[in-house]
Amino acid sequence: MNRVNDVDRENRVVIVVTAADAELTLYKQVPTIKLKRDDGTFNCPLLWWKYNEQKYKLLSILAAQLLSIPATSAPSERVFSVAGLTISKDRVRLASDVANELVFLHDALSGVQKFYEAQNVQNMLY
Repeated sequence: MNRVNDVDRENRVVIVVTAADAELTLYKQVPTIKLKRDDGTFNCPLLWWKYNEQKYKLLSILAAQLLSIPATSAPSERVFSVAGLTISKDRVRLASDVANELVFLHDALSGVQKFYEAQNVQNMLY
């Protein structure tokens, strides 16, 4: 019974990955929107994604998550906390660009690990 569930789960993953790949291919063919309209106001990428969400069902979900503004200040407070730990009294002479990179890597590392894990899963499926 577990083998049947595993195969079913793998089939669903393949279907989702194939659909996402197809959406991405279509999306790459669309011309980019201008930053500003002719009247000088800025275009809103969230509105573009809302308008095109039926065409790009999976990508629009990802875009909404990436383009939306966090409702709390917790993420920014976390960054300041990490920066405070990184730039301590013992590291006063740390160059600002190095400190920025260390803070960035602290937050980005988990995302990079998830990306590589997803790549490994995808490679196992093909």
